[in-house]
Amino acid sequence: RIDSGVIRIRVDIVDDNAPLLQTSVEAGSYRFFREVALTCEDSSGCADIHYTLDGSTPTTESDRYTTPLVIAQTTTLKYIAVDGSGNMTDVQSAEYIIDDMAPTVSVDSPDEGSVESQMITITGSASDDLSGISTIHLAIDDGINHVQPERSLASQPAWLTAEGTENWSLNVSQVPWADEATYTITVRATDVAGNDTISTRSFTFFAGEQAFSTLSL
Repeated sequence: RIDSGVIRIRVDIVDDNAPLLQTSVEAGSYRFFREVALTCEDSSGCADIHYTLDGSTPTTESDRYTTPLVIAQTTTLKYIAVDGSGNMTDVQSAEYIIDDMAPTVSVDSPDEGSVESQMITITGSASDDLSGISTIHLAIDDGINHVQPERSLASQPAWLTAEGTENWSLNVSQVPWADEATYTITVRATDVAGNDTISTRSFTFFAGEQAFSTLSL
């Protein structure tokens, strides 16, 4: 006779891995406030998430995360998580730049109202103290024709991308300027957060041997 029975085996699973901690909003520059949620995943369960908003290093004594955080101004968020086994994550951080201010932009050359016999480069400068300048675009037209990206003239409006940001330039040496036409340069500066601003400048193209700005008798 063979007796049958139940064999019980106890398996203890050791969790020595730190939990996975994530934010709902990536670090970066934004025009408006953001609600940032912190989430934690772990095989043994997450016990707590702790955070700071002043750039200091969080500990288990720091504020305990319970609800999404409203980030309404430029903030450095630092955070940690502890799982059910006592494993703790490394300190993680995310910087949020809240930038609702438009950048500044200006045209340095040509001068306003100048008369030009040749146009090689349009230059200017831009600045943004918070998120920084992202792109500079220009539109150039005489009221009828618009300069195209390939430097031809056509009836449809077009934006041209300048080289550089804080000190920018646009090569226009290949544009077939119309003689004695007055052109308006519209410059649009956009910062990293998405704010933009526009500046304008006008000049007249004169294909004579020498350009002039004023006429004296």
